[in-house]
Amino acid sequence: MKSVNGKAVFEEVKCWHCEGRKELKRYDPCPNFDKRMSQSCKICGKIKEEPSHRFLKEYIRSCSTCEGKGIRLEDRFNNDREHIIATLPIEVSNTTNPLSWEESYLGLNTVSSVTDYGRHQRLSEE
Repeated sequence: MKSVNGKAVFEEVKCWHCEGRKELKRYDPCPNFDKRMSQSCKICGKIKEEPSHRFLKEYIRSCSTCEGKGIRLEDRFNNDREHIIATLPIEVSNTTNPLSWEESYLGLNTVSSVTDYGRHQRLSEE
């Protein structure tokens, strides 16, 4: 993310899923993967003492997150690692409008709302 003219702009970044490698290793699990066995498994060869069944086959496939490109465009769920948000201007407006019932009790129609109970009258705009 970068700041352009006071606005946050998403950039292309390395894919978080494949870490830029463009492909992922996948494994086919044993069909008995979620079952307990009293003896060894005839399909994957798991013995009684092992905690889980084995994978049967390993294969490589294209990353579905970046569609095999290794990079992807940031979205609103990405972390702001360079703290760009702190450099953006924030607008605070003072109003004397009373809160509606929906705003007061349900928190609807507001991004953020603060009730000051009169302390603002003793403060300057700074």
